[in-house]
Amino acid sequence: MSFVLEGGEEPAARYCEALEIAWIGASLGGTHSLVCHPASTTHRQVPPEQRRASGIGDGLVRVSPGIENPEDLLRDFSRAFTALKAG
Repeated sequence: MSFVLEGGEEPAARYCEALEIAWIGASLGGTHSLVCHPASTTHRQVPPEQRRASGIGDGLVRVSPGIENPEDLLRDFSRAFTALKAG
């Protein structure tokens, strides 16, 4: 699952940092929910124009849901969106 945040790299990185349940990780696997901001991690060394041509925009956030309680995850993701708007 993935989504794109408006504003590019800075809001996407801030969003990932605001999460409390989901961890930031470059490798999306395992039982814990993870998020990845490809523009600053896995695809950081790919030129921005090449990333965008491949569908990897600066605001892209990838999510690998884990086995946590779905309601807890929804609250965490909602809270991080609220923090992003406020910040």
